[in-house]
Amino acid sequence: MNKIQYETELYNATRAFLSILIAYPGSLILWIFFCRSLNVPGMISFPICIFVFVAPMIFSKRIKALFTSKILLEMDGNSFSISYLNSEEEYVEKRKIYSWDNIQSYNFYFGEKTPTITALTLHFKKGLPKSFNFVDKQFEDTKSFNEMLKGECLLTIFCNQMKQYNTGRIEADQIHLSPGFFASKTGSISIYLIAALITLAIIFHLIVAPKSSFATLLIGVGLLTSFISKRQRLLKLYKKINELVN
Repeated sequence: MNKIQYETELYNATRAFLSILIAYPGSLILWIFFCRSLNVPGMISFPICIFVFVAPMIFSKRIKALFTSKILLEMDGNSFSISYLNSEEEYVEKRKIYSWDNIQSYNFYFGEKTPTITALTLHFKKGLPKSFNFVDKQFEDTKSFNEMLKGECLLTIFCNQMKQYNTGRIEADQIHLSPGFFASKTGSISIYLIAALITLAIIFHLIVAPKSSFATLLIGVGLLTSFISKRQRLLKLYKKINELVN
């Protein structure tokens, strides 16, 4: 395998979520406590509470920037590594190495509406899976998944490396493409079970309380519809990536 280097950015979605989960309700509680302690009029405190509530949506780009790092990806015959660069890209702050021998499978999630985001999950022979959200800013104007595949991107580079790695190796030693949860057999069974439970709930509702509201059940139907839609997208994506690998 040839040594490949690829500069991109990495968004730490888990850290961002946990930080917002802690800071968001905490700031609201502190502001309410502050207002009550100083008897701040409602006409002042209420608008600020609303602002705090919608602030993450207004400043979403800036918040993402706080949890986005410039990185250098390196792939060779032995490993896949991520080097975290400083803001000026002058030196490596830290480096994480993942040996190919310890990787059992991988899967990609690619947002067709936001092709700049490429999510890669590595499943290891030992240890928990590791997910990465890479940001390819050079594809900001790309409109679709097919357009992105025409150029050199992380997805095509990684798949070509996997093709080279698996060449000449027996099935047990190869690194396989995984379809992702909703596109897997387990995900399919889960969707069928959810559909069966919702159907039973509707039948039970019609028998016991036919005149009451169906609003709660409609929420379940909406979730089921979104799961089915996501499964279809993942199956389509899996088929396309599988064509690249094979």
